Amino acid sequence: MQLNRLSLVIAAAVSGAAVQLVFQACGSVKGISTPDAHADSVAPNVAVVTDWMTYTPMLTSVSAGTVVGNAVTKGAWRRVGDTIELRIATALSGTPTGHGCNDFWQWSLPDGVAIDAVKNLGIGGMGNAYQGGIGNAKLSVQLYGTQIVAAGDSPCFVNAEVPFAFADTGSISLEGAFPVAGWTSTQ
Repeated sequence: MQLNRLSLVIAAAVSGAAVQLVFQACGSVKGISTPDAHADSVAPNVAVVTDWMTYTPMLTSVSAGTVVGNAVTKGAWRRVGDTIELRIATALSGTPTGHGCNDFWQWSLPDGVAIDAVKNLGIGGMGNAYQGGIGNAKLSVQLYGTQIVAAGDSPCFVNAEVPFAFADTGSISLEGAFPVAGWTSTQ
């Protein structure tokens, strides 16, 4: 085998979000002639990865359809290919509203984001609920319609009383990743 030229091309996005390595062999390899290609003729196929962006998820009570009181929620999201990664934190400053299994809480997605129902497989992440004096509870993060919900060991989704009675020292942190309709891994 004779190798006339080996080219290494590194294409990096200006933001530093992605790096692509392309190896090209030109010449004759086992009697097969390869074209004399150049770096500018190679189309980059780099996955889209954005920086984290903040947003304010709306925390609402499902049956009442109202914003959960005594709660402050912050969120961040980024795009990784065809998927949105989310981080949501809710801190409670008093006894929150929204009680009972049929009045669970839901957190909104960033504006303009719709989950791809075909690619979504259900549970998309994990979380933690904390209440001072009571303890911690592990949560699963999933979709309910077009909103984010969290579930623990109970048959109910998280609300003011599940996984325990929340009060002024309570908090919930959620992380998840879900496929987004219309997003592909490289555009």
